[in-house]
Amino acid sequence: MKYQRKLQQIDVRDWPLGLEQAIAVVALEPPVLSARCGVHFQESEDELDRLEGASVSTGQGKVFALVRHRGAPASRTEVSTSSASAGSVLV
Repeated sequence: MKYQRKLQQIDVRDWPLGLEQAIAVVALEPPVLSARCGVHFQESEDELDRLEGASVSTGQGKVFALVRHRGAPASRTEVSTSSASAGSVLV
């Protein structure tokens, strides 16, 4: 089933480094998440590794990122949020 709530894509390079707070891990790869949620993953890198990432904002202004590090040992995508959005229900 395709995700129904409207998400606004944000350039992953605009994500504020150092403000991430991991809140979940999803056992899905970026292509599956793209198909289900309609988000486009971009190639980038952080202090850990090269990555595929997507930053999105909900209609309520909550911002979160989906990140898949290329060197991660398991097929999973991490969900992170900014400190301003932490503690809120995202979806």
